Order: sequence, then C-alpha cells, then structure tokens
Amino acid sequence: KTKLQQQVMRLLATFLCLLVVAKVSLSADTLDSDIKNVDIDMFIDLTSHLAQITSTIKLTNEGSRSPDAFHFALDPYNSAKLSFIGAKEVEDDVDVAVLNVESTTVENPQKDVQYYRIQFSKPLKPRNVVTIVVDTVYSDSMQPLPKEILQDDSQLVKFTANLYHFSPYHTSAEVVTVKLASKKIESYTQIRPVNANEDRVTYGPFSDIAPYKKQKLSVHFENHSPFLTTWRLERWIEVSHWGNIAVEEKMHIQHTGAKLKGSFSRYDFQKNPYGGSPSAIRSFRTLLPSSARDVYYRDEIGNISTSHLLEQQEAIEVEIRPRFPLFGGWQTRYTLGYNLPSYEYLYQSGTHYALKMRLMDHIYDNQFVDEIVLSIVLPEGCQDIKFEPPYPVDSERTDLHYTYLDTIGRPILEVTKRNLVENHIEDFTISYTFNSIMLLQEPMLLFTAFFLLFVVVIIVVRLDFSIVEDQDALNKMHLKAVREGYCSLFEKKLSLSKKILSAVEKYKTNKDRASFKSVKNQIDSERKQINNKLSQIEKENKFPTEITVKMTELNQKDNLLKQNLEQTLSLFDKSVTKPMNVQSQEDKLSKEREDLTNQIRMLLSVL
Repeated sequence: KTKLQQQVMRLLATFLCLLVVAKVSLSADTLDSDIKNVDIDMFIDLTSHLAQITSTIKLTNEGSRSPDAFHFALDPYNSAKLSFIGAKEVEDDVDVAVLNVESTTVENPQKDVQYYRIQFSKPLKPRNVVTIVVDTVYSDSMQPLPKEILQDDSQLVKFTANLYHFSPYHTSAEVVTVKLASKKIESYTQIRPVNANEDRVTYGPFSDIAPYKKQKLSVHFENHSPFLTTWRLERWIEVSHWGNIAVEEKMHIQHTGAKLKGSFSRYDFQKNPYGGSPSAIRSFRTLLPSSARDVYYRDEIGNISTSHLLEQQEAIEVEIRPRFPLFGGWQTRYTLGYNLPSYEYLYQSGTHYALKMRLMDHIYDNQFVDEIVLSIVLPEGCQDIKFEPPYPVDSERTDLHYTYLDTIGRPILEVTKRNLVENHIEDFTISYTFNSIMLLQEPMLLFTAFFLLFVVVIIVVRLDFSIVEDQDALNKMHLKAVREGYCSLFEKKLSLSKKILSAVEKYKTNKDRASFKSVKNQIDSERKQINNKLSQIEKENKFPTEITVKMTELNQKDNLLKQNLEQTLSLFDKSVTKPMNVQSQEDKLSKEREDLTNQIRMLLSVL
C-alpha cells in the first residue's frame, strides 16, 4: 500500500512539472532567427555616476515573414543594475516613433539573462532594414577603486561591462565608444582594434559577432562627477480648489563615491575652496516649475540661508548648498517646498477634475532615486478617484488624511516606486469627481464655530456659577454703589449752587425780596439734608485710604465753594441796600467759584 501511494505521488509530481513547463512554453517568446544585426554603434557614457548606454542597431529581416517585434538582451554584467530602458525608431537621424518595451521570457534562454521585447512601429518586411536606438541607464555600475581616499585625493572608479552588444542575434559589424569623465585613465581593456584619445576609448570595428558573445570590458579612470544617491524621496502634493497646490519634498541624499579616509580638515578645505577636495560635493542645482512661489529650504535644525534662487523663463533654479560639504559616505536630509497655481495643472469639466503633474521632478543632474513615495492629497469630498501613472509603479494605496476643519477626511493616494533616474521625469494623471458646493463647507464650519463661541461667552458672562458667595466681590460692588451715590449727592449740591445764583439774577430783575428769601431758605434746607446724608455715608462705610483722602479733599473744596457763595450773597445785599460798584469783586468771586467747581468735578470723576 505504501509503495502504491509513493507511485501515485510521483505521477502527480511529474504531471505538475509538465503543466508548469507547458505554461512557461506557451507564455515564452520564440526568438526569430531570421532577424540579423547589420550594424551596431554602442556609445557608453560614463561622464556621470550613471552608466548611460545608447545602442544604435540596424536590423534586417532575412526571412519571408514580417515580424512585429525583436528581442533585446541586457548586458550580463549589469543586468541587475538596470534603472531605465527605452527605444525609438529613427530614420536619417530623425525620430520616427517611440517604441513599446516590455520585459519578457524566451524559449531556451541564456542563464541569468533578462530579455525585453521591443515592438516595431510597423512589421519588418523581408529584406528591409530598420534603425532602432535603445537607451539603457545603469545605476551603481561604477565602483570606487580605491574605496577610501584622503580629503584631497582624486576619486578613481572602475566600470565593468560586456565589450560586445549582448544580442540574441548574429551581428555583422559593431563599434563601441566609451566616453569618460576625465582624460586621466589608469587602465582599460586592451582588445584590438582599440584607440584611446583623451577622454574616449574606441573599440572596433568588429565583424561577424556570434549571438551572446561575451568579452569583459573594464575601464579604470578618474571621475569627480557628483556621486549622489537619493535613498528616499517623500513627495507630498496637496490640492486645494481655492487655487493653490502645495508641494513639499523630503530628501535623504548620500555621497556614494569613495569614502573619506581619516578626519575632515575645515582649514584645508577653506584654504583651497576650488581646487582642493575634488571629490567633495559643495552644492547642486535643483529645477522647479517656473510658476513656483513661496519657496523654502530647511532641515531639522531650521531654515538654510545659504541657498540661492534664480528665476528663469522655463524654470526656477535653486542652488542647494548643504550645511557642510558632502564627502564619500556622508549624507544629508532636507525639505524643499513651494506653492503652485492650480490653474496650470488642474483641469475641469463640470464635476470632473483631472490633475496632471510630474511623478518625480528634477532634483539634480543625472539623478538617481532609490525609492520615491508620492502622496497626493485631494480635497475633502472627492469621489471616483482614478490614478494613471506614466509607467508601472511598485505599490498604490488610498487612505484618509485629516487636517484643519475636516469632517470626513481628505482622500490621499500613496504611490511607491523604486529605482528611478532622470528619464523617469514624466507626468501622472489623477482624475476624480467633486461637487463645488463642498467648497462652502469650511466657511460654514467657521461661521458656526464662532457663532457657538459667542453664544457660550454670552451665557458664561451673564450667569453666576459660583457655589459660595464671594464676600470680597460683594463688598467691592457695595462700595462702588455707595461711591456712585456719594458722587450723585455732590452733583446735587453743585446744582443747588447754580440754583441760588439763578435766584440772585432773578431778584436783580424783579426786586421781589420775599420770593428770593423763600428760594434761599428752600435751598439751604436741601443742602442741609444732603450734608446729613453725606456724613451718614462717611460714617457707615469703611473706604480705602486713598478714597478717604479724596473725600476729605472734596469736603474742603465744598466748604470753600460755600464760603464763596456766602460772600457773593453778602456782596449782593450790600449793593441792594447801598448802591455801589461791585462788578470787579463779583468777577473775582465768579472766577474763584468756577475754579472750585472744576476741581470738585475732577475729584468726583476720580471717585
């Protein structure tokens, strides 16, 4: 029974293996043996820290069929370091079409070889020739040698690749040109024919090259171009339908060239700021959109003021100068932000909107970004969100982001992509629907919040929430009311003074002494009553010392005013019984009375 089970398991395993092989066979491409490489011109650009290889391939069809694509194999020495591949069809040095490139598998492939299928713009007819230009960019393909250098040493790097174009097709003729970053060449592969002229090394022409022919190419040379690697770029785009798009980029950048050996000398660095420390990176250039405004550049410490901004017609150039020069192995983190007008990037048709912006912008020349995290924050209330990237991305997820005055949260789309170079600077499109009535949500929330705040303040001010009576507060309120009554009584005394003076003027006119006496007696009676009330207030209440002093001064002024009135009445009686000129004395008493009245009123205002 056990042997029978083992045989059944073996049969099942064999059957599954056959299914896998059949599936791979069905999905794998077949290499067309009728396609031949007539001529290949391979140009290897090593002037930066990226290896940029441009292969100009002339293909011919020697068969009877018309294939619609051909296959491109990567350099086996650098296939794992590929960052970008693109192809186009040219005719008489003029671009005809951009071709579709996709990764694929082939039947009977070479070990550890990556293949790409490149679609022709139209099927290649028999005996026809077409010229295809394939651009590939490899990162981390130049290794520092030596790996550590002193502060003022030159940086040497070594590049390794396959000398011949690694093709699955037979090649009739080929020329390879290597463009270096400097004229200083330590060594290079000596395979004839070869010609080294200044900063160029040319191999070939070679002829009759078999498919998949391998020959190691190695160049050891001086390269002082910035070996900058952006390990992580967090790009934050926040869209507002009030006319603004806020962009913020957080960078983690490292100098990945030869590491600094020993300590750093600021004195030596400043002594020769231009010729010394050739491998150090002092600054680099970032390009922003021409409409960018409110640009800021800062790090964890704060604003960095050593940067410079230059407005140009097509872009805004920002010179990014870190707080310290970057040597091999050194790194920096910073934040760069700016605002953009939404009308240049946001398109509308009714309730449908489309945002078209760059997935990654220019950071520095010949940039390499190991990972980018793009976050797009849309207005609250957006629906039917669709994201169209310019190329496949590694991950894509949606979430909600909450900020000021949000209720249900703003939709946020987070996209992750690894291994990007300058060729990946292309536009994405994100479309969504949005009802414009939602623009009134935040103003209405503000209006409601302030209205409720005012209502609460009114209620709190008008109600007493204290559990125990505040005796001090009650005493202060009582004394305040008493002082107000005290001042009111004094105001009445001043009005009585005016009243008796009016009676004197009336007596001068009608000579009715009896009426005058009656009015005077009534005023004296009222004044006496007021004085009694004032005395009672002063006795029954304990005022602060400063208030008591003012009351004493007030009574003194009142007594002086009373004496002035008595002198005025006495002078009036004398003038009636015995006619005489008393005008000068009356004027003097009147002026004195006016001054006393003003002083009393000032004291009352203080009380």
